[in-house]
Amino acid sequence: MRNKAFLFMLLLVMGTQALWLSSCAPKAPVQDPPKNQPAPVTPVPGRVDMTERVTLYFGNPNATGVVPVRRPKPAEAEMIPYLVEQLKDGQGLGGIVPREARLLSYRREGDLLVLDFSREFQTKAPGGTAGESIMIAGIANTFTELPYVKRVLILVEGKPLETGHNIYDEPLRRNEGRIIRE
Repeated sequence: MRNKAFLFMLLLVMGTQALWLSSCAPKAPVQDPPKNQPAPVTPVPGRVDMTERVTLYFGNPNATGVVPVRRPKPAEAEMIPYLVEQLKDGQGLGGIVPREARLLSYRREGDLLVLDFSREFQTKAPGGTAGESIMIAGIANTFTELPYVKRVLILVEGKPLETGHNIYDEPLRRNEGRIIRE
């Protein structure tokens, strides 16, 4: 009887240790399913790790300038399409890119970034010269935050952006004068 009790206790202790040790083993990482790309694009450097934060520029409530907003950027997100999507959502500030607009393609030519949008970028853009000015400053300042971009050219279905106030056939440069730092 003593042998059976001893054997039972030994098996119980060994089983407990086995369970404890198996719970300490590293687990295989769970991977998310692949995500669809929003548009066919030309590769541009810019994949970053999860800890990176990007600066975007949104219109302030009075439409007198743009304010910088820092947001985290997931590592798997492609930089340029991610920034475009973020510019659609001002989260309390004025969105810069119309929600209906799609990024058709983008490419880099030296320090120039060319963004080609769908027609909705032009037809759904904010009205008036103040709204237009904020939109242009938000795009130029957001993308020139990237170390490899100094100028941005906006196309709509392959042609320079025309708003009724201006024709943007020249690349945009960073506009520090439009930034409101709080």
